[in-house]
Amino acid sequence: MSRQTPKYKLQVSAGLRTAAAADFLGATAETFALIGAILSIIQPDLYDVGMEGLKVLYRDPSLVETPEILREVLNLWMVPFSGL
Repeated sequence: MSRQTPKYKLQVSAGLRTAAAADFLGATAETFALIGAILSIIQPDLYDVGMEGLKVLYRDPSLVETPEILREVLNLWMVPFSGL
């Protein structure tokens, strides 16, 4: 397992680098936005931390190996949680 260091940047998951992933994220955007809204009410602290993480990545995509792919994924990612 690699960790982010000056030598090793974060990686966009291989599964998110596919056209199928983009299609899935686009098709589920409304559902994930609703889930995010619900979770912001029942887990506000976790929601805030997740949103801050997404904002950091969006402001500085150079934190990852492939910033252009990260930007594409972030434009489709509608929930500040990585697992549901």
